[in-house]
Amino acid sequence: MNRKGFTLIELLAVIIILGIILAVTVPILTDVYQTSKLKTEEAFLDRLSDSIEGYISLNTTKFNFSNSFQVQKIGEEKEIKVYKASKKLTDVTSDKLIDEDDLINPGSKKKCDINAEIEIYRDEDFVYCHKITIESLNNCLTEEYKEAHKNETYAIDTCTWREV
Repeated sequence: MNRKGFTLIELLAVIIILGIILAVTVPILTDVYQTSKLKTEEAFLDRLSDSIEGYISLNTTKFNFSNSFQVQKIGEEKEIKVYKASKKLTDVTSDKLIDEDDLINPGSKKKCDINAEIEIYRDEDFVYCHKITIESLNNCLTEEYKEAHKNETYAIDTCTWREV
């Protein structure tokens, strides 16, 4: 007997093998997608932080620092005095260091609020750092990012100290 084609058992075996392969690869691919989405969002926040850093270095004389308080540098026991100022993302965009179109988060496809507050700090040695809360960038961050950083207050934090 010379038959052409496959038997039902052979077809079922191939379907079962393909099902097993899919059952293993789909969760892996989903995890890779979620990880890449978070990394894209973190790269966006890094680029935003670099723009803010450029703005700070170009405009150090324009800040009205107040509210001094004591902090402790991480890894050191010495306390230092820090002064705080506030600016908005609008100031960074008006200085042309970043366009408003660059405030669109590629992860969520949403534009960040240009009125988001930037906390700028200066220590006694005139070293500057800045912070932006997750809450002020809330409208442009993805739910995955917020979930991954739910125990954190700041989306961007370049300061190397903690409050005493």
